[in-house]
Amino acid sequence: MKVYRSKLLVLGIFLLALSACAGPAARRGIAPGWSETQRSKIQERSDFWRSYQATLHVTAETEKGRVQRLKTLVLAVPPDRFRMEAMSPFGSTVALLLVEPSGASLWVPSEQALLTAEHAELLLKQAIGIPLPVAPFAYCLAAAIPPDQLKGAVVGQQEEGFVLQTEEPRHGWSFSWHFVNGSLALKKLTVRGAEREYSITYDPPVDAEVTAVPKRISVATAEGQIDVKVDQIKSAPSLQEAAFQVTLPSSVRRIDLGHGTWKGKDL
Repeated sequence: MKVYRSKLLVLGIFLLALSACAGPAARRGIAPGWSETQRSKIQERSDFWRSYQATLHVTAETEKGRVQRLKTLVLAVPPDRFRMEAMSPFGSTVALLLVEPSGASLWVPSEQALLTAEHAELLLKQAIGIPLPVAPFAYCLAAAIPPDQLKGAVVGQQEEGFVLQTEEPRHGWSFSWHFVNGSLALKKLTVRGAEREYSITYDPPVDAEVTAVPKRISVATAEGQIDVKVDQIKSAPSLQEAAFQVTLPSSVRRIDLGHGTWKGKDL
């Protein structure tokens, strides 16, 4: 009997040790304190920011120290439609990035060149110096979880607050949305792909109220860092497909970055 009790005691200590190792960060499923009201609030924000327009000041610093500063105008209906126009201090277009379901292009007026690529991040690299995937970038600018990702979201809790895990299988991305403890203010977003990972932080954190907007956004990547100051951003539910199309001069040079190298000037 004493041997049996000793074995039970050892087993109990072992299970207690395993429980301690798991810690608060390992708890998954529906987190304590997570309610349908909170989920509905996030859903409402997601629906509100399905499409938007924004004016941004973007500073990109590559790992080699190159710094690019641009004022940009953005129209977005992620994940498939995105328009980013980089402007000079005098208001003229320096570069125009267009992303549609049919493909992506970058118009550079000073070079009379239209760059195309299978992956839009290559074109974004030409514009700001860092190859950032366009769909996750569009999501992070609005600080809103894509509506089609909420259905399969997994809620967890860490010591610093709720974490929502979502996926976008079509493009192979997974997202971790980190909220401030005790609230639904979004403070961080981690994006993971097959080969890259991006860490996005909000200063200050963005509340879940539909009218709350980001102020400053930092995107850390292996290739460098992008800092975004949001001058203005607002929902634009009436955006039409025509906003993501442009008529170009017949004399434009067309360069496919998948079959050649861009030798024009830096933007």
